[in-house]
Amino acid sequence: MRTDRYDILAQRGQDWARLVANLRQIEAAIASIPFEPFFEPLAQLVSHDLDSPAPLAAITASHLDAWTRHVAYGTIVRLGSLTGPCLDLLGENQLIAAGLVERSILEHAARAAYSLEALTGAYKSKSWDKIRELIPKVLFGTCLTNPVGTIFDEFAEVTAQRPTKPSKLIDSLESFAGTSETSGKSFFGGLYSFLCDLTHASQRANSAFCEVLADTGGGWLLKYKKSEEENDEALLGALRATMRCLQAGYGASALLLRWSFDDGMPNLVASAPGEKDMARIGKEILDPQLVFWQ
Repeated sequence: MRTDRYDILAQRGQDWARLVANLRQIEAAIASIPFEPFFEPLAQLVSHDLDSPAPLAAITASHLDAWTRHVAYGTIVRLGSLTGPCLDLLGENQLIAAGLVERSILEHAARAAYSLEALTGAYKSKSWDKIRELIPKVLFGTCLTNPVGTIFDEFAEVTAQRPTKPSKLIDSLESFAGTSETSGKSFFGGLYSFLCDLTHASQRANSAFCEVLADTGGGWLLKYKKSEEENDEALLGALRATMRCLQAGYGASALLLRWSFDDGMPNLVASAPGEKDMARIGKEILDPQLVFWQ
Protein backbone atom coordinates (compact mmCIF):
# COMPACT_ATOMS: atom_id res chain seq x y z
CA MET A 1 0.00 0.00 0.00
CA ARG A 2 1.31 3.48 -0.89
CA THR A 3 2.45 5.55 2.09
CA ASP A 4 1.12 9.09 1.83
CA ARG A 5 3.23 12.24 2.25
CA TYR A 6 1.97 12.80 5.81
CA ASP A 7 3.00 9.36 6.98
CA ILE A 8 6.40 9.70 5.34
CA LEU A 9 7.12 12.84 7.34
CA ALA A 10 5.59 11.48 10.55
CA GLN A 11 8.03 8.57 10.46
CA ARG A 12 10.99 10.94 10.85
CA GLY A 13 10.52 11.33 14.60
CA GLN A 14 8.32 12.44 17.47
CA ASP A 15 8.28 16.17 16.67
CA TRP A 16 7.57 15.41 13.02
CA ALA A 17 4.68 13.15 13.96
CA ARG A 18 3.18 15.76 16.26
CA LEU A 19 3.42 18.50 13.65
CA VAL A 20 1.86 16.29 11.00
CA ALA A 21 -1.01 15.36 13.32
CA ASN A 22 -1.62 19.05 14.04
CA LEU A 23 -1.48 19.89 10.35
CA ARG A 24 -4.16 17.28 9.71
CA GLN A 25 -6.28 18.96 12.40
CA ILE A 26 -5.86 22.39 10.81
CA GLU A 27 -6.72 21.05 7.36
CA ALA A 28 -9.76 19.20 8.69
CA ALA A 29 -11.03 22.42 10.28
CA ILE A 30 -10.68 24.38 7.05
CA ALA A 31 -12.15 21.52 4.99
CA SER A 32 -15.33 21.73 7.07
CA ILE A 33 -16.03 25.18 5.59
CA PRO A 34 -18.33 24.79 2.56
CA PHE A 35 -17.63 26.64 -0.68
CA GLU A 36 -20.87 28.55 -1.25
CA PRO A 37 -21.73 30.28 -4.54
CA PHE A 38 -21.75 34.07 -4.36
CA PHE A 39 -22.84 36.97 -6.54
CA GLU A 40 -20.32 39.38 -8.03
CA PRO A 41 -21.87 42.68 -9.14
CA LEU A 42 -20.68 44.91 -11.93
CA ALA A 43 -18.35 47.62 -10.67
CA GLN A 44 -17.34 51.00 -12.06
CA LEU A 45 -13.75 52.13 -11.52
CA VAL A 46 -12.64 55.73 -11.37
CA SER A 47 -10.06 56.45 -14.10
CA HIS A 48 -6.45 55.85 -13.08
CA ASP A 49 -2.87 55.32 -14.13
CA LEU A 50 -0.48 52.65 -12.86
CA ASP A 51 0.81 54.85 -10.05
CA SER A 52 -2.62 56.04 -8.91
CA PRO A 53 -5.04 53.38 -7.65
CA ALA A 54 -8.44 53.22 -9.31
CA PRO A 55 -11.05 53.10 -6.55
CA LEU A 56 -14.55 51.80 -6.97
CA ALA A 57 -16.92 54.60 -7.85
CA ALA A 58 -19.30 53.22 -5.23
CA ILE A 59 -19.29 50.31 -2.82
CA THR A 60 -22.19 48.07 -1.84
CA ALA A 61 -22.73 45.02 0.33
CA SER A 62 -22.46 42.83 -2.78
CA HIS A 63 -19.03 44.27 -3.59
CA LEU A 64 -17.80 43.53 -0.08
CA ASP A 65 -19.32 40.07 -0.05
CA ALA A 66 -17.76 39.14 -3.40
CA TRP A 67 -14.35 40.57 -2.47
CA THR A 68 -14.13 38.74 0.87
CA ARG A 69 -15.17 35.48 -0.84
CA HIS A 70 -12.62 35.91 -3.61
CA VAL A 71 -9.83 36.44 -1.08
CA ALA A 72 -10.95 33.73 1.36
CA TYR A 73 -11.84 30.96 -1.09
CA GLY A 74 -8.90 31.86 -3.32
CA THR A 75 -6.48 31.66 -0.39
CA ILE A 76 -7.90 28.35 0.82
CA VAL A 77 -7.62 26.65 -2.57
CA ARG A 78 -4.14 28.02 -3.30
CA LEU A 79 -2.78 27.00 0.11
CA GLY A 80 -4.32 23.57 -0.31
CA SER A 81 -2.77 23.11 -3.75
CA LEU A 82 0.68 24.23 -2.55
CA THR A 83 0.86 22.26 0.69
CA GLY A 84 1.22 18.82 -0.93
CA PRO A 85 4.18 19.73 -3.16
CA CYS A 86 5.88 21.49 -0.25
CA LEU A 87 5.55 18.41 1.98
CA ASP A 88 6.76 16.14 -0.81
CA LEU A 89 9.88 18.26 -1.27
CA LEU A 90 10.62 18.27 2.46
CA GLY A 91 10.19 14.49 2.44
CA GLU A 92 12.83 14.34 -0.30
CA ASN A 93 15.21 16.62 1.68
CA GLN A 94 14.88 19.37 -0.94
CA LEU A 95 14.82 22.36 1.38
CA ILE A 96 15.54 24.99 -1.28
CA ALA A 97 12.78 23.90 -3.66
CA ALA A 98 10.40 23.58 -0.69
CA GLY A 99 11.33 27.15 0.24
CA LEU A 100 10.15 28.42 -3.14
CA VAL A 101 6.75 26.86 -2.54
CA GLU A 102 6.71 28.10 1.07
CA ARG A 103 7.28 31.65 -0.13
CA SER A 104 4.15 31.42 -2.27
CA ILE A 105 2.22 30.05 0.71
CA LEU A 106 3.40 32.97 2.83
CA GLU A 107 2.38 35.57 0.23
CA HIS A 108 -1.13 34.14 -0.16
CA ALA A 109 -1.54 33.99 3.62
CA ALA A 110 -0.32 37.58 3.89
CA ARG A 111 -2.87 38.83 1.34
CA ALA A 112 -5.67 37.30 3.37
CA ALA A 113 -4.36 38.84 6.60
CA TYR A 114 -3.95 42.22 4.89
CA SER A 115 -7.52 42.12 3.60
CA LEU A 116 -8.88 41.15 7.01
CA GLU A 117 -6.95 43.95 8.72
CA ALA A 118 -8.22 46.52 6.21
CA LEU A 119 -11.80 45.31 6.56
CA THR A 120 -11.62 45.43 10.36
CA GLY A 121 -10.14 48.94 10.23
CA ALA A 122 -12.88 50.20 7.92
CA TYR A 123 -15.54 48.64 10.16
CA LYS A 124 -14.14 50.33 13.26
CA SER A 125 -13.69 53.72 11.58
CA LYS A 126 -17.07 53.49 9.83
CA SER A 127 -15.43 54.62 6.59
CA TRP A 128 -15.20 52.50 3.44
CA ASP A 129 -13.04 54.88 1.37
CA LYS A 130 -9.84 52.83 1.80
CA ILE A 131 -11.71 49.65 0.89
CA ARG A 132 -12.90 51.28 -2.33
CA GLU A 133 -9.22 51.59 -3.28
CA LEU A 134 -8.18 48.24 -1.85
CA ILE A 135 -10.69 45.95 -3.60
CA PRO A 136 -9.50 46.70 -7.18
CA LYS A 137 -5.87 46.56 -6.07
CA VAL A 138 -6.29 43.17 -4.40
CA LEU A 139 -8.31 41.69 -7.25
CA PHE A 140 -6.53 43.29 -10.24
CA GLY A 141 -3.03 43.93 -8.92
CA THR A 142 -0.47 42.43 -11.30
CA CYS A 143 3.22 42.53 -12.17
CA LEU A 144 2.18 42.34 -15.83
CA THR A 145 1.32 46.04 -16.02
CA ASN A 146 2.95 46.83 -19.36
CA PRO A 147 3.13 43.73 -21.59
CA VAL A 148 2.73 45.71 -24.84
CA GLY A 149 5.53 44.83 -27.26
CA THR A 150 6.19 41.49 -25.57
CA ILE A 151 4.93 38.02 -26.42
CA PHE A 152 2.47 38.46 -23.54
CA ASP A 153 0.74 41.57 -24.91
CA GLU A 154 -2.52 39.63 -25.27
CA PHE A 155 -2.72 39.58 -21.46
CA ALA A 156 -2.89 43.38 -21.20
CA GLU A 157 -5.88 44.55 -19.15
CA VAL A 158 -7.33 48.00 -18.67
CA THR A 159 -7.88 47.21 -14.99
CA ALA A 160 -4.19 46.38 -14.36
CA GLN A 161 -2.75 48.02 -11.25
CA ARG A 162 0.49 47.60 -9.41
CA PRO A 163 0.06 45.04 -6.61
CA THR A 164 0.36 45.89 -2.94
CA LYS A 165 3.96 45.85 -1.74
CA PRO A 166 4.90 42.57 -0.01
CA SER A 167 6.17 44.47 3.03
CA LYS A 168 2.67 45.79 3.71
CA LEU A 169 1.16 42.32 3.38
CA ILE A 170 3.76 40.82 5.70
CA ASP A 171 3.24 43.54 8.34
CA SER A 172 -0.42 42.57 8.44
CA LEU A 173 0.49 38.88 8.65
CA GLU A 174 2.80 39.57 11.57
CA SER A 175 0.14 41.61 13.34
CA PHE A 176 -2.59 39.03 12.73
CA ALA A 177 -0.54 36.04 13.89
CA GLY A 178 0.72 37.93 16.95
CA THR A 179 4.20 36.41 16.74
CA SER A 180 5.94 39.68 17.60
CA GLU A 181 3.72 40.21 20.62
CA THR A 182 4.33 36.77 22.09
CA SER A 183 8.06 36.44 21.35
CA GLY A 184 9.18 40.05 21.10
CA LYS A 185 10.71 39.29 17.71
CA SER A 186 9.47 39.42 14.13
CA PHE A 187 8.90 36.04 12.50
CA PHE A 188 7.36 36.52 9.07
CA GLY A 189 9.56 39.43 8.00
CA GLY A 190 12.74 37.46 8.59
CA LEU A 191 11.24 34.32 7.11
CA TYR A 192 10.25 36.15 3.93
CA SER A 193 13.75 37.58 3.51
CA PHE A 194 15.25 34.12 3.93
CA LEU A 195 12.83 32.59 1.42
CA CYS A 196 13.59 35.38 -1.07
CA ASP A 197 17.27 34.46 -0.83
CA LEU A 198 16.36 30.87 -1.66
CA THR A 199 14.22 32.00 -4.57
CA HIS A 200 16.51 34.57 -6.16
CA ALA A 201 19.90 34.07 -7.79
CA SER A 202 21.81 34.31 -4.52
CA GLN A 203 24.85 32.42 -3.36
CA ARG A 204 23.13 31.63 -0.06
CA ALA A 205 20.90 29.16 -1.87
CA ASN A 206 23.72 27.75 -3.97
CA SER A 207 25.90 27.05 -0.93
CA ALA A 208 23.87 23.93 -0.12
CA PHE A 209 25.24 22.39 -3.33
CA CYS A 210 28.86 23.36 -2.67
CA GLU A 211 31.11 21.01 -0.70
CA VAL A 212 34.39 21.94 0.98
CA LEU A 213 36.91 19.22 0.13
CA ALA A 214 39.85 20.78 1.96
CA ASP A 215 40.86 23.87 3.96
CA THR A 216 44.36 24.87 2.84
CA GLY A 217 44.77 27.71 5.30
CA GLY A 218 44.95 30.17 2.44
CA GLY A 219 41.63 29.14 0.93
CA TRP A 220 39.43 26.18 0.25
CA LEU A 221 39.19 23.40 -2.28
CA LEU A 222 35.55 23.26 -3.37
CA LYS A 223 33.35 21.03 -5.49
CA TYR A 224 29.76 21.45 -6.60
CA LYS A 225 27.37 18.51 -6.46
CA LYS A 226 23.95 17.98 -8.03
CA SER A 227 22.00 17.41 -4.82
CA GLU A 228 21.80 19.39 -1.60
CA GLU A 229 22.48 18.07 1.85
CA GLU A 230 20.18 19.36 4.58
CA ASN A 231 20.06 18.34 8.22
CA ASP A 232 16.89 17.18 9.91
CA GLU A 233 16.69 20.26 12.12
CA ALA A 234 16.57 22.61 9.13
CA LEU A 235 13.88 20.54 7.42
CA LEU A 236 11.82 20.39 10.62
CA GLY A 237 12.13 24.14 10.97
CA ALA A 238 10.88 24.56 7.43
CA LEU A 239 7.81 22.48 8.23
CA ARG A 240 7.10 24.59 11.33
CA ALA A 241 7.45 27.81 9.35
CA THR A 242 5.20 26.51 6.58
CA MET A 243 2.56 25.47 9.10
CA ARG A 244 2.65 28.90 10.75
CA CYS A 245 1.96 30.47 7.35
CA LEU A 246 -0.86 28.00 6.70
CA GLN A 247 -2.38 28.74 10.10
CA ALA A 248 -2.44 32.47 9.44
CA GLY A 249 -3.74 32.13 5.88
CA TYR A 250 -6.46 29.66 6.77
CA GLY A 251 -7.39 31.56 9.94
CA ALA A 252 -7.70 34.91 8.18
CA SER A 253 -9.75 33.28 5.40
CA ALA A 254 -12.10 31.60 7.85
CA LEU A 255 -12.68 34.91 9.62
CA LEU A 256 -13.30 36.77 6.34
CA LEU A 257 -16.06 34.29 5.55
CA ARG A 258 -17.78 35.05 8.86
CA TRP A 259 -18.34 38.70 7.92
CA SER A 260 -21.72 39.71 6.52
CA PHE A 261 -22.87 42.92 4.84
CA ASP A 262 -26.14 44.70 4.17
CA ASP A 263 -27.07 47.80 2.19
CA GLY A 264 -28.66 49.58 5.14
CA MET A 265 -30.21 53.00 4.95
CA PRO A 266 -28.56 55.43 4.83
CA ASN A 267 -25.25 53.63 5.37
CA LEU A 268 -23.78 50.25 4.52
CA VAL A 269 -23.93 47.85 7.48
CA ALA A 270 -21.26 45.24 8.27
CA SER A 271 -21.38 42.50 10.90
CA ALA A 272 -18.10 41.16 12.29
CA PRO A 273 -17.51 37.53 13.34
CA GLY A 274 -18.97 36.63 16.71
CA GLU A 275 -16.99 35.61 19.77
CA LYS A 276 -17.86 31.92 19.33
CA ASP A 277 -16.58 31.91 15.75
CA MET A 278 -13.38 33.65 16.77
CA ALA A 279 -12.81 31.27 19.66
CA ARG A 280 -13.40 28.19 17.50
CA ILE A 281 -11.11 29.39 14.71
CA GLY A 282 -8.51 30.34 17.28
CA LYS A 283 -8.58 26.90 18.86
CA GLU A 284 -8.80 24.74 15.75
CA ILE A 285 -6.58 26.71 13.37
CA LEU A 286 -4.64 29.60 14.89
CA ASP A 287 -3.37 28.21 18.21
CA PRO A 288 0.46 28.73 18.18
CA GLN A 289 0.83 25.62 20.35
CA LEU A 290 -0.06 23.57 17.29
CA VAL A 291 3.32 24.55 15.84
CA PHE A 292 5.52 25.72 18.70
CA TRP A 293 5.47 23.99 22.08
CA GLN A 294 7.73 23.83 25.10
